[in-house]
Amino acid sequence: MKKLFLILLGIMFYFSLLKYSVNGYPYQCSINDLANDTLNIYTGAPVLECPGYIDIISVNVIEDANYLTIKISVKDTISESSESNIYYYFLLDRDNDPKNNCNDPPFNFCDTFYTIRIKNTVTVSKSIWNPWGWSDESTNAKSIFESSNTISIKIPKNEIGLNSNPKELPWRVITEIEYMCGDFAPNSGTAILKRYFYEKNIVITIPVEVPAIYIDGIEYKPSNGKVEISLAPGEYEFFVPQEIPISKHVKLIFIEWSDGVKDNRRRVKITEEGLNVTCIYEKYFYVKVYSPIGNTTPPEGWYPEDEKLTIGVVEN
Repeated sequence: MKKLFLILLGIMFYFSLLKYSVNGYPYQCSINDLANDTLNIYTGAPVLECPGYIDIISVNVIEDANYLTIKISVKDTISESSESNIYYYFLLDRDNDPKNNCNDPPFNFCDTFYTIRIKNTVTVSKSIWNPWGWSDESTNAKSIFESSNTISIKIPKNEIGLNSNPKELPWRVITEIEYMCGDFAPNSGTAILKRYFYEKNIVITIPVEVPAIYIDGIEYKPSNGKVEISLAPGEYEFFVPQEIPISKHVKLIFIEWSDGVKDNRRRVKITEEGLNVTCIYEKYFYVKVYSPIGNTTPPEGWYPEDEKLTIGVVEN
């Protein structure tokens, strides 16, 4: 009986962890790194005398509904200022396509990387690989000192276009103190963040005239009046245009979502059940009545389809 109780307790604990993983941090990838394995990141030669705040101990990559968060833990305390440049790099292959990655070490295996730079201040930058080399782009990513030996970078997912693809996201972390030494995690190749194992079906029905729906700023184009995608459980911002011009005298105006929400921009919580919702629009026509003998009714303007209008003329 005691053995059965322990088994049931273990099963309950497992499912409580699974539920937390789905609703809190849907996708995670954690790796540990050996201490005292610092090196010259450009030549690969070992460097034994290297500050502990460069020596990676572990990295945890966490993806939730809106952000990709990378927590980098090192052996010793991280200073918030330095006489030399200190770098913490997060490399990723955004589309999981090796053909368009940089091939030059140490920034190979990736098409995008973020840099936390510590000197007199702490800054965050973003770099994108192009056929002609690396170029900088603006970023809303933030650095956070989580503890004395852990620093993190929080990246908005819509900034790197992360949606339901790719299913596997290759990544790597590099540290460096300028002209001295650094560390890799993993030591070779990349780690893989496996994504969308808990994805839920999302079906959004919209009029065929509506060109796209936006979820957290990412554009999704419909096929035959439907957007069908998969999203992890979590909270998202949905947006559809308020008005859709069809011609000079015809347009669609958003009325409501089929669940009763009146705002065309709304927050939606995706649960285990997924989501099936319709965007309801009404067609409007521009009406202008003219008569040479007097003033006309109704007034010139937009009127909804199926509204009955009584046309009249008041003689001058």
